[in-house]
Amino acid sequence: MENLRDIKGILSISDYSLLVFITIVLIFLIILWSFLKFIKFKKRTLTKEEIAKMELRKLNFENSKECSYVVSKYLPVLLKNEDLTFLNRYKYKKNVENFSDEDLKKLKFFLEKIDV
Repeated sequence: MENLRDIKGILSISDYSLLVFITIVLIFLIILWSFLKFIKFKKRTLTKEEIAKMELRKLNFENSKECSYVVSKYLPVLLKNEDLTFLNRYKYKKNVENFSDEDLKKLKFFLEKIDV
C-alpha cells in the first residue's frame, strides 16, 4: 500500500474554450448588427422627380427671383410642355418686383397640379 502514495490529487487545467466561444459569438453578433444597420439605413438614390418635388416644396414666394429660377429648373421635370415664359420677367435682372397676383395663381396652379 505504501506504493500508492505517489497518486496526487486532481489538478485544474486552465481551459479557455468557453471564453473563445463567447468571443466568437460576440464578434459574429457585432458583424450581424452592423450589416443589418447598413442595410436598414442605406441611402437610396433619389430620382429626378423626387428631387424636383423636394425643391418645389421648399419654395419661398417672397423672393421672386430665386423662386422663378427654381420653378423653371424643376417644374419641367414634372410637367412636360408647360409654358413658363411668364417667369422670364423675374429672372435675369438685378432688381425684380414680387410676383403679381396672376403669376402667383399660375404658380400655385402648377404646384397643385403636381401635388406639392
